[in-house]
Amino acid sequence: MELALGKDAAKALYDDPIIKSLSSQSRTTIHWPSYIEPQLFARITASLSNDDKSAMSKSDVIKDIKDKLVKVESDLEPKLIEWFKAITDRQTGVYTRWTFLRLLVVGFLLAGLLDIDTVHIAGKLWSNPGQAEQAATVLDEAEANQRPQ
Repeated sequence: MELALGKDAAKALYDDPIIKSLSSQSRTTIHWPSYIEPQLFARITASLSNDDKSAMSKSDVIKDIKDKLVKVESDLEPKLIEWFKAITDRQTGVYTRWTFLRLLVVGFLLAGLLDIDTVHIAGKLWSNPGQAEQAATVLDEAEANQRPQ
């Protein structure tokens, strides 16, 4: 949030009692919520941005949303929700790309370290349908045994 709103506006958001109630705290550190509902974010941000003394009202992003996208005051929350969802979608995309890359690297490392030849395995199963069926049956049974009853 700090990159999107600015440091002072993010602090104002996280200092709100409702957001604080969603946080967890260890002995020395506050762990801010990992997820905030878009509607809750919009409601709190709109409320804070209406207070001229709040850092949220001074945020360049919030000012731009109000000036360029909001024609009447009742449009503010829907526009904030739209903006918040766009920000979280971008963050999800970045997270997904990095996760995919990490999994790909781990997969290749495991295949290399364990000397797994997937082309050979696939060719063997392709040319022996009986073995492929038997492998599928064994995997289905293993999956069924893993499911909670």
